[in-house]
Amino acid sequence: FYDRGDSVVFQAQIVDAATREVVRAIDEVAGPRSAPANAVEQLRQRTLGSLAALMDQRLASWKEPGGQPPSLESYRLFAEGLDHFFRANQRRQLGSDNREAARLNREAAARFVAAGGRDSSFVAPLLWAVFARQNGGELASADSLLRALNRRGDLSTWERAVLNLQLALGDWEETYRRAQELVTRSPDSEWLFVLGLAAFDTRRYGAAIEALERLNPNRGWIRDFPSYWHIRIEVRHCVGDHLGELEDVRELRARFPDDQDLPRMELIALAGLRRSGEMLTRVREGVVAQDQAIIPWLDWTVYELRAHGDRRGADRVATAALQYFASRPPSERNVRWHARRARLLDAAHRWGEARSAWAQLAAEHPETIEYRGRLGVAAARQGDRVEAERVDRWLQAVDPSSFDLNGGSLIWRARIAAQLGERDRATALVREAIARGLRYSYLLLHALEDLEPLKGYPPYDALLGPRG
Repeated sequence: FYDRGDSVVFQAQIVDAATREVVRAIDEVAGPRSAPANAVEQLRQRTLGSLAALMDQRLASWKEPGGQPPSLESYRLFAEGLDHFFRANQRRQLGSDNREAARLNREAAARFVAAGGRDSSFVAPLLWAVFARQNGGELASADSLLRALNRRGDLSTWERAVLNLQLALGDWEETYRRAQELVTRSPDSEWLFVLGLAAFDTRRYGAAIEALERLNPNRGWIRDFPSYWHIRIEVRHCVGDHLGELEDVRELRARFPDDQDLPRMELIALAGLRRSGEMLTRVREGVVAQDQAIIPWLDWTVYELRAHGDRRGADRVATAALQYFASRPPSERNVRWHARRARLLDAAHRWGEARSAWAQLAAEHPETIEYRGRLGVAAARQGDRVEAERVDRWLQAVDPSSFDLNGGSLIWRARIAAQLGERDRATALVREAIARGLRYSYLLLHALEDLEPLKGYPPYDALLGPRG
C-alpha cells in the first residue's frame, strides 16, 4: 500500500507459490487515511473473489479473466450460474422435451445477471448470460443484453472479442472468423470448442476435427459439457470415420452414461459401419424396453443404413420396427404413434400406406408443417403433381427461417421439388435454407431418400461437400 494525497491505496497480487509467478493482479482500492477499513474490506473481497475464480477448474484454461469477481459473493453467484448452465447442457437432447433444460438456463441467466449487477466492471457473467438466454430460448432478452453490452465503451479487448463472437452467431462464416480470433488469444482454452462448432457449421470438417482434438476433454468446463462429444461424433460421421465415431460414442457413454442421445448416436455409427446385425439387436432391445431414446429414431436408422449401402439391413430394421408398432395396444395409438408409424412406412417404401397415413394426420392437424410436407412428398413420389404443388404453395406461406429437426419449410419444399424432378428449384431451396441458417446441413440431408434425385448433380453436391 502507499499514500496518495489524503488517501491510502491498497494493492494485492495472487502469486503461484511454486513458480513465484503473479497469476492475478487485484485492482487497486483506495480509501481515506483516517478510515481505511472499508478499503481493506473491499480489497479482501476482491482478492477472495479472484482466488475463488482462479481455483475454479471450469475457468482454468482461460488466458484472460474477462473481468474479476469484485467479491466472493459475486463469484458465488457466477459459479451457481455455471452450475445451472452446464446442468442444462446435460439435459438438452436432440428431439427431446427440453423444458427442464430451458428452466435451468433461465436460472443460470438470472444468477449471471445478478453477479454482473453487483459491479459494472464484472462483465464475464453477463457474457455467459447471453449464452444461457439463447440456449433457453429467450432470444429477445438475449438480444437486448447483447445490445446493451455492445453500447458499452469500457470492455476489455478480450470481452469485446467474446461479444463480437456472440453478435456473429447465426452467420456461421463470421462466427468462424471470430472464433479464430478468440483461439489466437487463448490457444488452449475451451474456445476451441466454439471454433470446432463453427468449422462444422461451415463444412470445414478437417478444421473442426483439428480444433476438437486439440482441446483437452479433461480440462475446464469441457469436462461437464456433453455437447463437445456430440459435435465430435457428428463431425466424424460427416468425414466417414465411423470407427472413430463409434469410439467417441463409447467415450461419451463412459463420461455421461445417462445422455439421452447415446442410443441414437450409436445406431448411426453402426449404420456407417454397416453393422446391421448389431443395429437390429439394439433396435429389438430398445422396442422391448420401450426405450424412448431409440423409438423416435427408428426411421432414421433405416435411412442411415440405406445411405451407407446396406439395403438388406435397412429392410430388416424397418420390418422389426413396424412389427413393434403393430403390437401396441389401441390405448397407445395416439398422434405420436401414428406419426412415428407413418415415418416408418415411408422408410420401408410402403408408399401408398404412408400417403394415406399422412393425409389423415394432415387433415386432423392442418397446421403441422411436417405432416403437410410429408403429404406433399408422398404425392410427388406417386406422380400427383396437383396435390404436391398445392402443398408447396401452403409451405411457401410458412416462415422460411423457422427450422426444426426436418429442416423446416424450405427443406420440405426442396424434397417435393426433387421428387417432381425439378433439380434446379430443389437445389435453390436447399441453398436458401443454408443461407438462412440451416445448421449441420450434410448431417441432416445426406441420408434423406427424398433428395436422392439431386445426388450427382454438381450444384447440389457443391452445397454439401466438405470445404476443408
